[in-house]
Amino acid sequence: MRFRKLINKFKSDASNFRKYSTLPICENHILLEAGQGKNTNGNMFALLEEICRNPKWKSLHPVFVVTEETKESAKKRFAFYGWNVELVIRDSEEYKKKLASAKYLLTDNSFPVYFLKRDEQVYLNTWHGTPLKTLGKSDLENAVSLSNIQKNYLMCDYALFPNPLTEAVFMKDYMLENLYRGKILSCDYPRNWHLADEAFGKKMRQTLGLNHQRVFAYMPTWRGTGRKASIEIQKKVIEGYLKELDEKLADDQVLLVNLHFLVGNTIDFSTYRHVRAFPSDYETYDVLSACDGLITDYSSVMFDFGVTNRKIILFTYDLEEYMSERGTYFSIDKLPFPQCETVEEVVQQFNDPKVEDRTLFWNEFCPYRAKDIPEKIIDLLTTGNPSDLRIENAPNNGKENLLVYVGNLNAPAYNEYIAQQIVKIQRDHPDHNIVVAFRGVIRKKEVEFIRQLPETIQFYGLVKKYGFYINELIRLRLSLESDFFYRLFKKSLKPVLEMERKRHFYSIEPAQTVTISRHSRYMDFEIESFPCPKTLEILPRVLVGTIALNRGVFANHRQLHGRRP
Repeated sequence: MRFRKLINKFKSDASNFRKYSTLPICENHILLEAGQGKNTNGNMFALLEEICRNPKWKSLHPVFVVTEETKESAKKRFAFYGWNVELVIRDSEEYKKKLASAKYLLTDNSFPVYFLKRDEQVYLNTWHGTPLKTLGKSDLENAVSLSNIQKNYLMCDYALFPNPLTEAVFMKDYMLENLYRGKILSCDYPRNWHLADEAFGKKMRQTLGLNHQRVFAYMPTWRGTGRKASIEIQKKVIEGYLKELDEKLADDQVLLVNLHFLVGNTIDFSTYRHVRAFPSDYETYDVLSACDGLITDYSSVMFDFGVTNRKIILFTYDLEEYMSERGTYFSIDKLPFPQCETVEEVVQQFNDPKVEDRTLFWNEFCPYRAKDIPEKIIDLLTTGNPSDLRIENAPNNGKENLLVYVGNLNAPAYNEYIAQQIVKIQRDHPDHNIVVAFRGVIRKKEVEFIRQLPETIQFYGLVKKYGFYINELIRLRLSLESDFFYRLFKKSLKPVLEMERKRHFYSIEPAQTVTISRHSRYMDFEIESFPCPKTLEILPRVLVGTIALNRGVFANHRQLHGRRP
């Protein structure tokens, strides 16, 4: 029974993914994933468009990731644009095969927790917006996905940031400083290339039949955390405002509305005269390029549309309520755009052609704006040619890293003791960066633990996925139970343990490790594969009761305070 439980624990998509890791690399395959397969817009669409329309890339074979729910809409959209694109469903066997063998990997979010990049692959992460709202470490209560985002960024060859703010946020709040070994790519988002091209916008206006009308886009952000917010409440509020706007707009004015799909798909736009949904055939930013202005609230689309010199209106009718639920990196008052609390104010701004001076905004949030970014990015990935793109090494303070592994966090007293020990380690090693690693996603007990740590300490969550085959599991289980079997199978298990360590830690290469944990028998093995000195801290029995420590793994390690396991 115990062995069956172990097999079920370790058997996962990771082992299925691993079986494709020996396939030859498909040198011309480029895999693009938008919104974890739930989206066909944005940066990935813009890069796909470059690949499909520019003869320069005719040798590339694009593979676009979808879900069961988005497959048909993606197929329809790409056919509308006349592109020949292979579609794969996320988490399917074909997807794992492509993810493991495609030469070029592109995403605006994160690949699954079982993903492990091969050395021959080239990985670009663009993310999907300039953050106004707090992320990662600055928003711990909503940081469930932080661990996998950290892991993905550590695997990147290139991390794209459209402005210094976004780079600073990711380096700090996803704690990539001194850990990320890839390159920082400072350039505009690929999706903005049509916004920066006035000729394209004029052509889109003609295509959409909007030449003689004043057109604004309305793109509000999603309220709430994830899908917890009430869809019906949001729908009712938005419908009320759309009705007011429709009544107050002139005959030559049009409001194109793009809502979160959970809300937008339930609204009947046929009841309005001046309000219409974004044309579904076209990509969102293609439509946006045809608009005279933008109405939004707290959405990062304002930073993208800001590359133009067109009107931007912030309809912040729930500013106080929204800000009480979610922090921001700076006050929205810092932005040069008019804020409106009522529909009357929105319409007044709609009718006012004045555009505020945007020089400071451009310097801070749009410093790399250009219209040929997609071509330069594909050229960089496929040839290594940086063109005139700004590429730099990631921030590094020059100190070596000391990794402290604390296992699964538990009761408050236990977590408090661990935090105290970490503070002591930091005090004893001022010449090191202290990186604390724990198991699992960030929930209440992890949040409480993290808040006990000094601000200068970085933390890293380990995703609970393993890629072992059954025969390896048998040897691993026997090794966990017996020093004899540990010594017998140590050599044969070494390669797979190093692989799993790479899946979990990737570019984290500590100069020293310290383990403080109640039950870290398997992780003892994984940490043992680090090529550096290791230390084991024994916990007081009065705190954790009887502690089962694997003596064999740490038999030759230097111990803190002279104690031995």
